[in-house]
Amino acid sequence: MKRRSSFVLVLGLIVAVLLRVIFSRTPEQKKAVSTAVTEPSRVTSPAAPSVPDIAVVEMKPETTPDSSSAEIPEIEGSWIKLLRELKELAAVAPDAALARVAGMPDKHERKTAARAVCLVIADRDAAKAMLAAWNNDLGKFTDEATENIAVEKLARQWAETDLVRAFVWASALPADDEARRDRVMKGIASALAQVAPAEAAAMIAKHIHPDSAVHIDAAIEVLRTWAAQEYSGAMAWAALFPDGALRERGIEELANLTPGQPPSENKTN
Repeated sequence: MKRRSSFVLVLGLIVAVLLRVIFSRTPEQKKAVSTAVTEPSRVTSPAAPSVPDIAVVEMKPETTPDSSSAEIPEIEGSWIKLLRELKELAAVAPDAALARVAGMPDKHERKTAARAVCLVIADRDAAKAMLAAWNNDLGKFTDEATENIAVEKLARQWAETDLVRAFVWASALPADDEARRDRVMKGIASALAQVAPAEAAAMIAKHIHPDSAVHIDAAIEVLRTWAAQEYSGAMAWAALFPDGALRERGIEELANLTPGQPPSENKTN
């Protein structure tokens, strides 16, 4: 009986403690306990931090422009473009190119264009080129060396293809104060010197006035060509030069020339 009463006493204490705990909770705590009892427990993992989307960019190796293949825009002035067009036309239609040149109003531009066109035409028809250059006053009323050189070159090209006709035409030209005729003769003599230097020397002596500014240059040019072919013959001719600038220059040229070598391979002062 005593053991039973002790058990009842302990059970009563336990019930009293439970009642005290239940009635001492707040409404929110009671609701949480009720929910935990009525709903099955759920375990949730903590929310993962949001990660911003990263665009996938295809990485390509850095390249630098290839200067060899890069296209460089052509910068061409209107005058240069006109000259280029005239030379292209002269190569296929010489008369048409010369007609365009003749219609140019500016004298300086006309002569410059004529020089360019005639040098192109000479590759096909040296006679036509020389006559056109003469008719366009190349080497006249000018101090430009390019025109004088062009006249000599055109005359030489003509003489290389038809020596007789070139010489006959040049012989009929009137003498002039600007030595245009002399420059034509110089070009012809230069071509003749390649095959007959003695005859070229005679041509200079007879057809180029000794007081002309072209005379010395023409004689020295033939002398160089002659010396490359026959040094002793060139020396004999130089010995005939009268005292003065031509004789002095001729002796100097021969002293600096190597017998048997072309003029282009000899170094002169």
